Amino acid sequence: MLKAQVSTFDDWVDLFQEWKKDIGFDEKTFKRFLPTYVLEPKYEHCKFNEIQFGDFRGDRKWERVLDIPNQNIRDALQQLIVFQGDTEFASVEQQRYLVDRAPSDYDTYALMRINAEEMRHGWQMSHILVTHFGEGGRKEAMKLLDRRAYEQKRLLGSFNEVMDNWLDMYTYTEFIDRDGKFQL
Repeated sequence: MLKAQVSTFDDWVDLFQEWKKDIGFDEKTFKRFLPTYVLEPKYEHCKFNEIQFGDFRGDRKWERVLDIPNQNIRDALQQLIVFQGDTEFASVEQQRYLVDRAPSDYDTYALMRINAEEMRHGWQMSHILVTHFGEGGRKEAMKLLDRRAYEQKRLLGSFNEVMDNWLDMYTYTEFIDRDGKFQL
């Protein structure tokens, strides 16, 4: 369990490095297959300044959490971000057994690329929590790195299942995790 405090995103990054060591993430293989990959919270610039759908359609987009007009919406948004981030890190934990069992170098590359994107997505969710949701967000970002899939503590049950063979991985990427461009 990680016991440090998070005041800034840099504090969280230090905990992320501890998390990778704690789960046995294969950093050597990662660097071998993705030597120039840099983890960072990437965001695309949105071309619209107005909310595009729903009850707030046409209103100016919310730039800060306190711009969100209702505490229930703020709380729901934070929960969605927490669950999304939790699944990203859980996927990496689940797939850690597959590195040494890859059928080919191409499969190892694909696994490392998927892990890179899962971790980046987790970084994005954690960055949002740390920088926009105050003390509560910082605590939730820490919990994303504290829970473990192999201890059955991830928020969604399917992310607590052991994935120790490539058939499970192929099935997962084909039928469940269809939103990532490197899985398709």
